[in-house]
Order: sequence, then structure tokens, then C-alpha cells
Amino acid sequence: MPEDTQPQSDSRPEESTTTADTRPAAPRFGIRGRLKAAGVHMVLSILAFLVVLYFILFSWYPAPHFSITGGWQGVRIMLFVDLVLGPLMTLILFNPGKRVLLIAMDLAIIAAIQISAFIWGVFTVHSQRPVNLTLWQGGFHAVLEADYLEQQEDPGKVRAMSPERPPLVYVAELDVTVERFLGALNQEDTKAASAPQATIKLYRPLTEYLDVLAAVSLEHTSQDPRTHTALEEYRRTHPNTEASWFVPFTARFGRSILVFDSQGRLLDSMADPRLAEP
Repeated sequence: MPEDTQPQSDSRPEESTTTADTRPAAPRFGIRGRLKAAGVHMVLSILAFLVVLYFILFSWYPAPHFSITGGWQGVRIMLFVDLVLGPLMTLILFNPGKRVLLIAMDLAIIAAIQISAFIWGVFTVHSQRPVNLTLWQGGFHAVLEADYLEQQEDPGKVRAMSPERPPLVYVAELDVTVERFLGALNQEDTKAASAPQATIKLYRPLTEYLDVLAAVSLEHTSQDPRTHTALEEYRRTHPNTEASWFVPFTARFGRSILVFDSQGRLLDSMADPRLAEP
């Protein structure tokens, strides 16, 4: 009897030892694998985001448009989609313990979702960029591509009027006689009357209206002492800049001041001191 019971007592500790050694190993490997996959995904996402960010900063939303026309708002959308949503899905769904085919399917689903969201974000940011600036009612206003699409106008027509990017143009007054106003307005004039700053038929080259550009300069129109102080400070700190006129620029998310030389060339932009706390 003692010989029969000895093997039983020896085998039980071996089973418990084996169980204790093997069970914790799989979860530790799974966490490491998920973190590694999410890290690789993050690096690829950063590279893609940097490429798009270059176009946003230097082509679609050059200064001062990035901060006041919608560039920063678009970047925030892309930051969430590209650097948060994608890597987070990889961290949650990726499981190195699955079969290779199932892992490939998970990665394909993650890639399809993120690429779709990324393309949507790029399209949204690109479509909301300013395509030209119009001098209208005493200052410049940003015109978006959507403003032209609603009127079935081609923004490419404006590029020939100005070498600047985005182009700068003057909005001429709508010539409407009393008779036409009372009943003979055509469809194009009706659209022009409702949104003249986004009506290409009213655009004129800015260089032909330098007298208007000079007349709306803040040196002549502003009575705010902070504005005159800021303009003098700009001239003092930019002695090599032939700054002649300072024209207000109004956009969706703020205001700025555009600096021009005497030939109507855009030199620079500066913060609007009228927005500062008194």
C-alpha cells in the first residue's frame, strides 16, 4: 500500500506546477504584441499626417489663414482620425494569438475604416480652404470653394486676375438700374446681389483699384489708438519692408491685417490689435 500511494503524491505537484508556469504567459505576450502593433500603426499615421500637414500649412492655408480661416480646426479633426482613432482600434482589436488569416482580416478592417476617415478629413479640410480674397465693403473677405460650387462657377477663372495665392481681387459694384431692379433682374444678377463677394462676374484685378486699396487702409479709416500704435510698431520693427497700406481681413474664425506695398503686392500679415483686451 505505501508503494501505491507514493506515485500519486508525486504527480499532483507536477500538474499544479505546470499550470502555474504556463497560464500567465499568453496574456503577457498578447499585451506586448498589441502595444507593438499600435506603435507601428502610430508611426505610419504620423508620417501620413506630416505629409498632409505640409500642404495645409504651405499651400491650402498659408499665414494668416491657418489660424483664422479654418486650418487649425481641420488639423484637429485629422489629429483625432489619424493619430487617435486608428492606433486605438489596432490596440483593441489586434490579437497576436489569432490565426494569421484572422489577423489579416482585422488589420484590413482597421485600415479600411481609418483610410476612409482620413480621406474624408483631407477632403473636408481641402474643400474649406480659401480660394481667393475679395476686397469688398472696406476690407478683405475669404471666399471658399463651396461658395463657387453653389453658383456653378470655376475658381480657376480668378487665378488669371492675381499672381497671389490665394488670388486677391476687387469686387465691383453691381450696376442695376431702377427698371431692372423693379422686374427685369436676371438670375445671375439676383445671385450677385445676394453674395457679391463670391460672384466672379463682379471681380476685377486688384491692381486696377489701388486707390480703393489705399482708401480703406486702417491708417485712414481707424480711430482706435491701439491700431495706430500697432502700425507704427510694425514699421519700426520691419524697416526693410515697404509697407504702405494696412487693410483689415475678416474670416470665419477671426480677423487679421494684410500688409501691402504701394503696388498692391501682399507683403505680410499681422494680428489685429482691435481684438486685444482693452
